[in-house]
Amino acid sequence: MELKNISFICMVLLLSSCVVYYNTNDVRNDLNANINITKANFSNVENDYEEKIKIYESLSNDIVDVNKNPFKNITSKKSTFDEAYQKIRHKKDLLYSYQNTFEKLVAGKSQIKSNEDEWDQLKKIKNNIQSTGNEMNNLAGSYTAASNELGEAISNSGFGKIETQAFLEQLRKNIGSIESSVKDIDGKLTVYKGKLEDAYRNGKINDSIYKSRSNAVAQMKPETEKIKIAANKLSLLKTSFQETTKNRETLWLGENTKCNAIMKSIQGHVNTIKEAQEEFMRLSLLLRDQEE
Repeated sequence: MELKNISFICMVLLLSSCVVYYNTNDVRNDLNANINITKANFSNVENDYEEKIKIYESLSNDIVDVNKNPFKNITSKKSTFDEAYQKIRHKKDLLYSYQNTFEKLVAGKSQIKSNEDEWDQLKKIKNNIQSTGNEMNNLAGSYTAASNELGEAISNSGFGKIETQAFLEQLRKNIGSIESSVKDIDGKLTVYKGKLEDAYRNGKINDSIYKSRSNAVAQMKPETEKIKIAANKLSLLKTSFQETTKNRETLWLGENTKCNAIMKSIQGHVNTIKEAQEEFMRLSLLLRDQEE
C-alpha cells in the first residue's frame, strides 16, 4: 500500500527578448510532451487514490461506531489524504486549462512575433505552466506522505480482512468434522460401556475397577454433550454470518466491526469444543492406564 515518490516535470519555454518570433508548432510540441508526462504521473496518483479510497470505504462499511479509534484516526488520515489529492488534482486541471488557453491564443497562427500582443500572453502562459509544474512537484511529495500514512494507519489498526466464502467453507468443514468426531465418540463409548458391563457381570473385573472405569465413562458423556451443543451453535452462527454477509466478497474483522459479535461467539464455541476435547482425551488416557 506504499506509494513511491512522484515527480511532475515542469515545462520551461525559453523565451528571449532577442527572439523575433516563435513557431507555434514547436511550442505546441514542447507543451504537449510535458503535458503527457504530467498525465502519466497523475494517472499513478489517481490509481493510488482510487485504490486507497476503495479500501477505506470497504472498511467503513463494516464499522459500527465511526467516531471510535482506531477508525477515527484512519478517517483523520483519510481527510489529509483527500486534501492532498484535491490540491494536486486542481493544479493538474490548471495545467490543462493553460494548454487550452495556448491553443486559443495561437489558433490560425503559425508564428507569434515579439511585437504582437500575443507575445506577452504567451510569456504569461509560460510562467503559469512553469510555476504550476513546480507546485505540482511540491504537492506530489505531500501526497505521497499522506498516502503512505493512511496505508500505515489501516495496516496497523488491528482490523483484518477475510475472504467471505473461503471463511464460510472452512467453518462448514470444521463443523462437519466436529459432528463426525462426536458421532464416532458416541459409538465407541456405547461399545466400551457394553464391554465394561459384560466384564463386570462375568467377574473379569472387581468392584473397584468397575467403579473407577464407570466414573471415567460418566465424565466423558458431559464433555461430548458440550461438543455437540457448541457444534450446533456454530452451525446456527454460520447461518447468521451468511445472512449478515450476503453478497460480500470480503469482510473486515476486529473490534468495532459489524461481524465482531458473531466472530467472538464463533471463537467462544470453538474454545469450548477445544476444552471439551482436551478433557475427553485426558479421561481416555485415564481409562487406557487403568486397562494396562
